[in-house]
Amino acid sequence: MRQKTFLERLQEAPESAKRKTTVLVSAIVMVAVIFVWLTYFNNLLRDTKSQPVPEIQGSESFTFFHTMQNGLAVILDSFVSGIRGIGNVFVGGRSSTVTPEH
Repeated sequence: MRQKTFLERLQEAPESAKRKTTVLVSAIVMVAVIFVWLTYFNNLLRDTKSQPVPEIQGSESFTFFHTMQNGLAVILDSFVSGIRGIGNVFVGGRSSTVTPEH
């Protein structure tokens, strides 16, 4: 006879146990999503502070075309840094040392 899986046991559990399990699993998933979201914003802000602001050319060349070109450069720069920030969330490893107490 095989052992029942977690989901099979949950299906047979009373409604109150199902509700408690749903609340617990939802809370864990919400904490994980918020952690990833905050980590993403942390990396995004760090990348934004480190990038220089593009300089505008002299006032004699300040035309509509140059304005659009500079705006597109800023938007593209922001998009690329956002993609890097998302990548840093998944690639950037965090390490911690656990030492046993004696």
